[in-house]
Amino acid sequence: MLRLILILFFCAVATISFALPADSTHENKIETDESLIEEIVVTATKTESKISTSTVPLSVIAKKYIQATGTVKLGDLLQEQTGIQLTHFLGTGVQLQGLSAEYTLILINGEPIIGKNAGVVDLSRIVVGNIKRVEIVKGPVSCLYGSDAIGGVINIITEDIGNINKQAELSIQYKSPAILTTSFIGAFSKKKVSFESMLVHNFSNGYHTNKSTIFKEGAPYNDFTFNNKIGVRVNDYIQTGIGLKYYYSNLHNKDNYLNDSNVNIIATQRDIINEFAFSPYFKFVKKNIVFNLKNYNSYYTYNSNINGENLDADLYVDNLKQLLIKLEAQLDYTKKGHLFSAGVGGFYNTIKSNRVGQFIQQHQEYVFFQYQYDWKNRIIVNVGNRSDFPSDYKIQWLSPKISARFNVNDYFAIKISGGRGFKAPEIRQQYLNFTNALVNYSVFGAEVALAKLEELEQLGQIQSYSIPKEQIQNLVPEKSWAANAEVIINPIPSKLSITANYFRNQITDLIEATPTAIKTNGSLIYTYFNLNKVYTQGVEANLTYTIIKGLNLSIGYNFVEAKNLDVLKKLEEGKVFRRDPVTLETVRVTKKEYGGLFDRSKHSFNVKIYYENKKHAFNTYLRVIYKGKYGWTDLNGNQILDVASEYAKGYALMNFSFTKSFKDKYHLMVGIDNMLNTKRPTNIPSMNGITGLVGLTINFLNSTK
Repeated sequence: MLRLILILFFCAVATISFALPADSTHENKIETDESLIEEIVVTATKTESKISTSTVPLSVIAKKYIQATGTVKLGDLLQEQTGIQLTHFLGTGVQLQGLSAEYTLILINGEPIIGKNAGVVDLSRIVVGNIKRVEIVKGPVSCLYGSDAIGGVINIITEDIGNINKQAELSIQYKSPAILTTSFIGAFSKKKVSFESMLVHNFSNGYHTNKSTIFKEGAPYNDFTFNNKIGVRVNDYIQTGIGLKYYYSNLHNKDNYLNDSNVNIIATQRDIINEFAFSPYFKFVKKNIVFNLKNYNSYYTYNSNINGENLDADLYVDNLKQLLIKLEAQLDYTKKGHLFSAGVGGFYNTIKSNRVGQFIQQHQEYVFFQYQYDWKNRIIVNVGNRSDFPSDYKIQWLSPKISARFNVNDYFAIKISGGRGFKAPEIRQQYLNFTNALVNYSVFGAEVALAKLEELEQLGQIQSYSIPKEQIQNLVPEKSWAANAEVIINPIPSKLSITANYFRNQITDLIEATPTAIKTNGSLIYTYFNLNKVYTQGVEANLTYTIIKGLNLSIGYNFVEAKNLDVLKKLEEGKVFRRDPVTLETVRVTKKEYGGLFDRSKHSFNVKIYYENKKHAFNTYLRVIYKGKYGWTDLNGNQILDVASEYAKGYALMNFSFTKSFKDKYHLMVGIDNMLNTKRPTNIPSMNGITGLVGLTINFLNSTK
């Protein structure tokens, strides 16, 4: 079936493309008109379009603000954005609209990042050295991107050579304590060939927040990111090229603890990551036809080892190898306010891990379409759907979305959108075979759980079952329905803008690990099930105001409510209790006491003041970020958030940076992060106190065509 679809698709492309008359004057405006560069986005529709025609919640972090922050890692940049909260369990993840980090799809130039840990891409792997802009779409985008896009999509768009003839830029930044970043960016273009290269090296000797231990909360590490891109403009219509990426990370640390025999163990940890990707592409543009053919290939390895130095033995070993091969073709046709998009693609994915007792192979094919109608830039309607044909779970025929924008006048606009998203069961949820000897528990994926439990039962290692084995079954994708309604008010066009967005997401068949059995030694065995239903809802509001030329103020606020519908039902029925650990008194929990899902702040906001003085070639950027209290841990054993002691305290961060340019060649930056000296050693061990930074960028070559 897929082969037939591909043949028909390519035949249609060839027929339409070559039937059109030649248009030698065609030139993409994004390449020639610098005033439009920041207005053009691609993530919301998978086509180049203006922000003013976007029908879904969309925000863009422009390059000048990225550079002004002085941040090195993507996570540090995203935490300052409205509606985004970071998680810090097993790496840095990002929540959108109150949904867990694994429901946010992270892309680089439209391609996925593999090598997830507990379903989350660690943002510390992504550097901002050559980022042109970051596009953030909130709400389900499975109609275009498939699985994992329930909460939204964050697409990192890297720099392209544009109108640069030659460029060579060296940057050195030191961020206390002991974080040194060195980067080199080079670009060269001559006639029809362009070449871009970026090399970033980060080094840290680590830092302590608790001097009484040998463990460094900021672990020592080395990492390298190497990006290359070669492009060829064959003629006025055809572009082709290839992108190359290599990432290497080496983290090491030490800790000491008392084991069950009261022996002091000195443990050494070393984590090594290698990631290699290459992505050839082909683009054909002729009048109102755009055809893209993209191939993405990525190979990722992760090795983690914890060694007991005084035991001369490995306490923990974890490794992962993953290969992803993806091919996608997309055809866009525009004419008099109409946009038609259609695409077909597929991927092949393999995983080998000691946590999974077998070599896993997956493949999936998909087709998608999209239609958008723009009536005089007043009424814009977009509809689309995607169908996925996976090898290891049910076909997903429908991932629809419909959205609309009404530009009432220059002062007022409305966006409305609704859609369905889905998240496929992950490898770990299906095939995991993991036992942690340090903490003494086991987790089995749904596909292998029954066989593993029967094996342990025959060995006499099962004491009892908490869930009948007959209830263990194959997983189905998690599904969501979502709605967004946004108003945009421009009381003073191009100077003052106010936006407010209401969102509601409801997920069914949520996959969670649940205790299935108890071993004879008292340890628990967990298995993944489709169990719960959850919802998130809230409001996001933003205000931007140009006070005077060059001085911009922005204020953002986010309110999120995230709760488990199954828990709410039990609370209504009076079936949830808690036991006071001191008085041992058992009481019934009320709906009012239920705080919702863990690790979400109901209230968060940010204030940013940016000033740019072009005459004297400097800028300043002040950012204040506040995250309210959030659920941290279950202390009374009822598995919900219901007492004050289970919350982590809210916190505020204040970051400031100043950049001065000399002769448009030397750029000096100084700054202070976390000026309020906020520390959270228990909840966020990697959060250091006051951090100073100083950086120097030198442009050796910078000439335009």
